[in-house]
Amino acid sequence: MPASHSAACCLLTFSALACAVSALAAEVVPEVRAVNLTPEDTCPAALFGASLPKGKDAIRTQLVQLSPWAQACDMRADFHAYRGALLLSAGWPQDAAISLEKALLLNPELPGAQLDFAQALAQQGQGTPARELVRQVAERSDIQPDLKHWLQDGLVQGASLQTLAATANAIPDRGWNWSSLMQSSMGHESNLASATHTTSLTLYLASGPVEVPLADSERPKAGAAVKMLVATQGLRKLGDGELRLNLALQGRRAEGATLANNQLAEGFAAYAHPLGPGVLQGAWGAHSFSQPGVYSYKDQVFSLKYEPSWRFGDCKSSIAHSLTAQRYLSAPSLDGTYQQLRLEAGCGPAEKTGIDASTETIWGLTTGRDTPSNTNRPGGNKHRVEAYARHERNMVLPLSNRQGRLTAWYRYSVSQDERVFSGLLGIDPTRTHRQDGGLGYWLPIRQAWSAGVDVESTSQKSTNTLLNIKNLTTYVGLRWALN
Repeated sequence: MPASHSAACCLLTFSALACAVSALAAEVVPEVRAVNLTPEDTCPAALFGASLPKGKDAIRTQLVQLSPWAQACDMRADFHAYRGALLLSAGWPQDAAISLEKALLLNPELPGAQLDFAQALAQQGQGTPARELVRQVAERSDIQPDLKHWLQDGLVQGASLQTLAATANAIPDRGWNWSSLMQSSMGHESNLASATHTTSLTLYLASGPVEVPLADSERPKAGAAVKMLVATQGLRKLGDGELRLNLALQGRRAEGATLANNQLAEGFAAYAHPLGPGVLQGAWGAHSFSQPGVYSYKDQVFSLKYEPSWRFGDCKSSIAHSLTAQRYLSAPSLDGTYQQLRLEAGCGPAEKTGIDASTETIWGLTTGRDTPSNTNRPGGNKHRVEAYARHERNMVLPLSNRQGRLTAWYRYSVSQDERVFSGLLGIDPTRTHRQDGGLGYWLPIRQAWSAGVDVESTSQKSTNTLLNIKNLTTYVGLRWALN
């Protein structure tokens, strides 16, 4: 066998070993719970060593809680070990390696930190030092027998990926891990029913163009509204991968504007499994949106996503393909199938440049084609291109000593019909430009509770004047999250 091929097999073998070890590493460290303390206190022992939270949101929240203690706990090995484990679970092996290495410099006898450090090295392609770390842990006398035998079996020369996968399946199933969220918001919108800003419509009749003014009832209406959101997420180990479930319900009510009332329900199921140098995820989802008595829409989404484990600097990327079966219950002639290709990159943190570990930036680009179920659908095939960006970071507001979460996002899309929508509206196919953006800031006020504000802006311009829409929304609310 060529040397390069042997080295690659060895690296892949160890990567599988290291990823599975992370499920057991937490058992090496005594389990304690995070507590709410103020930065003025000394570094609290109860802040570190707990079992890792499940889900990226819970991990991010935990990193936020640790951030104010960075200076006070700088000489605590358990602080850096726990923070490194969180960064590793969040998918940031380079930054995890920095924290874990510091933990081991302060206390070289932390087996959990050694295993996490080995995994971080393996994910960065440093197979030899990572394998040596695992060997050292396997030879320790204070390691649980089951873990010791498992590590030794994985280090046997020539062990295959199939053998390691079978061993990993022997790890006890810890069952479902659930997190839930409830949010209530009250605010104001400048266009509650997303009505057109056009004051009149030009119809192209055989006798010539005729301008028809729109009734006041068709114009935008501003007013107050209330929104409610309930969501839950479940994670469970299944084989070598992970099963994920998401459910969400959202409703909006506006006083004196029946057309503004709407309901949204969505469900999502996905299975993520290691494949080559990364993770492959298959997913199915369903959505339902309705404005009672006015509009009703449903769809089903099937998607495949691949996320390589390698990174460019502090960024990781993914590619996904999805197919959406769309059903417009109130207008069946608009039914169709939308196929989309999405490229995405997520960056952060970067401790070496001083950026907060909780900072995250996501960029994405999608392109898709909407094919009608009925060949006579107005507009025919539709093409769409979309670019978006999202940035999140911790921020302390002026005159406040508490750290909250700031979110900023922007999305721009262009859609183009292949055929004329209606001869009465003109002879050119519809082309639409849309811009959406928003800012949000949420501040923890007590355990599991936070308060915040969200501001969003929408601007849509189209060659079909009925699709010219603007809206500005501002909501304040309370959020309860349980992880």
